[in-house]
Amino acid sequence: MDYSDTADRISQKVKAKGHEADPAKIEGKLRRLVEEFGVPPAEAERTVMSEIAREFSLNGLGTAAGEEKSLNSLLPGEWATVEVKVVSLTSAPSPAIAQSGILADTTGAIRFVVWTKANAPILEDGKWYRF
Repeated sequence: MDYSDTADRISQKVKAKGHEADPAKIEGKLRRLVEEFGVPPAEAERTVMSEIAREFSLNGLGTAAGEEKSLNSLLPGEWATVEVKVVSLTSAPSPAIAQSGILADTTGAIRFVVWTKANAPILEDGKWYRF
């Protein structure tokens, strides 16, 4: 697979923010994520973009990863932004779990778990959230 177009695209986005990123290094990171670790190409691109954004303290460098998706269009292991309502909260079976329950939108529902060590804010039953 050729990663040069993706590497160039990322490099140009960084350059537009006033920094230089080496396309060859970007391509190497993409290749390693996809070929060695089996990360889907779109997720590898988001990962490299996030890494570079942190490295240069850049905001607004993201890709289409911020696109909101409906629950019924999600694939296993996919990262996405969703707007959902907490429709059910269940008691945590373990101290390692802060919260668990069901989230839903107009297309479907999905089970969720919030780990205690995440120190995430507590979700409220019946409220809408964007993740």
